[in-house]
Amino acid sequence: MLHEIPPTDRAETRAQRARLDDVITRCRDSSNSYRAASRVLSMHRDELMSIARKRSSLARKLSEFSATPEDRNTRGSVGGRLARTLFDLRVVLLGQTHLGDSLAECLRCDDDATKSYRRALEIPWNGDIADVLESQRAEIELSAAGVKTMRGHL
Repeated sequence: MLHEIPPTDRAETRAQRARLDDVITRCRDSSNSYRAASRVLSMHRDELMSIARKRSSLARKLSEFSATPEDRNTRGSVGGRLARTLFDLRVVLLGQTHLGDSLAECLRCDDDATKSYRRALEIPWNGDIADVLESQRAEIELSAAGVKTMRGHL
């Protein structure tokens, strides 16, 4: 079901748009990292893919608050893509994969996303945007705690 975002719930200022774009980008990076981690054979595969989908969903929800949602970021940051490429290259060259390494990268992306949410919450927002940002930040932190536990059991 498609619902209309009220005009009052849009990022209007340059600072709001920049912070919102940064949060969306960090969520995309996190989603892509979890997708990459789910490719490692393990019993946690489905859980990691579920987290990746959830991160993508968070980014989609935030992009609705953008003035131009059709221009939303769908691939993450250049730095995030570079980090995943270097990780994949290391796997190819060394011929090894370890879920713990992949989860460490996922946790780094989650940490970046959490910092981005905190920076975004430092400025005033229209309508319900601040509430959505706060609830998503809390969700990412809770999920990251579960991933830390998962990583500790490897």
